[in-house]
Amino acid sequence: MSLHAVTYVYGGSADALAEHRPAHRQFLNELEVAGLLLAAGPYDDDAPAGALLIIEADSPEQALELLDPDPLLVEEVITERAVRPWKVTVGRVR
Repeated sequence: MSLHAVTYVYGGSADALAEHRPAHRQFLNELEVAGLLLAAGPYDDDAPAGALLIIEADSPEQALELLDPDPLLVEEVITERAVRPWKVTVGRVR
């Protein structure tokens, strides 16, 4: 398995984001417990709302498949997502 950086862009309504955020976080917690999600969190600036997730998977496609059931994606709050293979060269994520 290798690491993948997944970016989310939120474009749905603020009400939908607030409504489905608890289920989204529970979903991510389950991936973390399973050892598939190393880190995740929202961007903390004034740019368009979004998040970065570091996923362990066999391929970029598998990383996205693991995230397909994310409640925010299902409810169309996540309007864009992208994935790229990622490797740590300085520091560590575990």
